Amino acid sequence: MPRSWVFMVLVLCVIGLVTIYWGISSTLFEERIQSLSINQAVEYRRHAATSSFKHIRDFKSIANYRYSDFEITTIKPVYKVGDEVKIKVVIRDGYNRRKRYGGDYVRMWIKDVAKGSCANGIVTDNQNGTYTGIIKLLFEGKVKITVSLASPKETLDALYSNFNGKRISKIKARYRKNGIWEDTICGPEKHVREYGVVCNYTSNNYGFPWFCGRPSSEGLSCSDWKLTSSFFSELNYKDIYKKMFRYNRLHRHLRSKSNLEIIVSGEDSMVTREDNLAPCHALPPRLTWSSQYPSGHFLNWTWHVTHCRSTFQDTPKRWNECLKFRTMWLFGDSTTRQFLSYMIKYLDLQLVTERWTTQFWHQPSLARRELHNYSIFWGPHCFPFHNGKTWENLSALKATHSYIDEIPSRSRDIVVIHFYSHFMAYHPDLYRLHVRRTSQSVAELKKRAPDTLVFVKGYHAFYDQGAIIGRTDDIWGGIYDKIIEEEFTKLKDSVIFLNMWDMTVASENEMQHPNKTIIRAMVNYMMGFVKC
Repeated sequence: MPRSWVFMVLVLCVIGLVTIYWGISSTLFEERIQSLSINQAVEYRRHAATSSFKHIRDFKSIANYRYSDFEITTIKPVYKVGDEVKIKVVIRDGYNRRKRYGGDYVRMWIKDVAKGSCANGIVTDNQNGTYTGIIKLLFEGKVKITVSLASPKETLDALYSNFNGKRISKIKARYRKNGIWEDTICGPEKHVREYGVVCNYTSNNYGFPWFCGRPSSEGLSCSDWKLTSSFFSELNYKDIYKKMFRYNRLHRHLRSKSNLEIIVSGEDSMVTREDNLAPCHALPPRLTWSSQYPSGHFLNWTWHVTHCRSTFQDTPKRWNECLKFRTMWLFGDSTTRQFLSYMIKYLDLQLVTERWTTQFWHQPSLARRELHNYSIFWGPHCFPFHNGKTWENLSALKATHSYIDEIPSRSRDIVVIHFYSHFMAYHPDLYRLHVRRTSQSVAELKKRAPDTLVFVKGYHAFYDQGAIIGRTDDIWGGIYDKIIEEEFTKLKDSVIFLNMWDMTVASENEMQHPNKTIIRAMVNYMMGFVKC
């Protein structure tokens, strides 16, 4: 057979295999969407139709920070506090060509390191490779402007391309009985890869879809699931995406065509004096959901809220007065556990539950202060919850909405809700399902106990630590906050949103678990809305 015919046959075979693969993947995806009972399939198809992972073939066509730049378009010799600085950003690819479409993640912020001052900026995507930034000057000093290409558009495309059976991190089930044990993989889909038969634990997971590979060992059944743990694995990205992650194209600063430092004077300030602002505890909750301006700024590493004045004094005495006869419920992941850890040390609280034996404690925890009769509780949410390499009992995990349903009528308790990093390995629809169910319980709570103070803690910025190729960092944050806003639309008048994004971008937070300075700022920011 001529070589040309052999080559043609091979090409046709490859095309056929690819077609079969996408057909199977599409079928599995449709079944997963149906199992989640969320009408988001249309939204995903819209994204997939325009997603670059279907047609990008050239690595150099991805946004490149080396050729991208920004410039200040409102030049002044000296700015006043309250002025707005406008910035034009141009994103170019590896060929030094301006991008012709939007979707790249651009951030900007200002800082005066000597004074512990910084603030986030607002970025608008013009959908043509250019971005318009506005930075409101909220403090005086010698201010440096930074603009960052946080991640190319293709980062999100790469993550979406791996939702069919692949995981950034995997949750394992350990079945054990009479000295026999076996580990299998779990997930929210009915089809768990590598397993022909699964165990359905949706009812055990408080109604949220959850399935694990059925053990094949004789003597073991679905009822023998005892422990859970997780591990990270490197995803099998296409070569173009491996390059993007390996060559560190994420969170890179852009060069400036203008002077990076500007002088900001406090004379004739255009900003309303903080003393003239309403107390934060009197601010209508709906205003906390607005993202038109940065929610605040750091000054001497103390967070100052833009639209209100915090009357909370950060002293143990004031803390005790504000929490007296109350319970603070912290729900979610390790970042809300950081709240509890901070308060245990700062307020000298006593753990009522088991003593922590590791920094990464995953068991529900309760701390009390008997003298002032208050408690602070942290409860990890249900699956998907990644415990790390340690094996944990299943009883440690409980749905946030189930906790909320148990809060009694006429309560004056404080409730803090947060979902984030544990959902990153899964399609955002799963995140939406958990937020939606939680919002329903919050609505019922506000009916039977209108004096409860409910906070929804937003996502925070952090960097990929680079330990695993393609392990995402904060790229899902904007998507998650949009989901939260949509699912809590009817509760904006009674639920307070804690914007942690502005705080953590401005402070250049790198860690998934922010440092003590940022955690302190977060909890004090929250307490400013508590009427003591």
